[in-house]
Amino acid sequence: MSEFRLKPENFDRELRDTLRYEHAFEHADLERAKAIVGDAIEHVERKTGTSSGMGAKHFDTAMKFLHKDHADWKKLPDHKKQHIEDALKKTFSIAEPEEGSET
Repeated sequence: MSEFRLKPENFDRELRDTLRYEHAFEHADLERAKAIVGDAIEHVERKTGTSSGMGAKHFDTAMKFLHKDHADWKKLPDHKKQHIEDALKKTFSIAEPEEGSET
């Protein structure tokens, strides 16, 4: 995992290209994703008492918030949710568990 911190002001630089070119998000989808991720960052900052954005260690907290409490996230089709989650994992260098591995 990286030590990178995602903030609302660096969404365009860090996530937009991944969502646009790797996940085929159109402009409206990108703006919706930006608002949703911004809300998740804000939630993490409130919960942790900082203003330094969201890091890889906050990924689970952010996803739990989105799945449980975020109305716009709940309205997204499942495949778009997965694309956003995958883009965040890529940005934070969060490795996917290997197929068939047992913990």
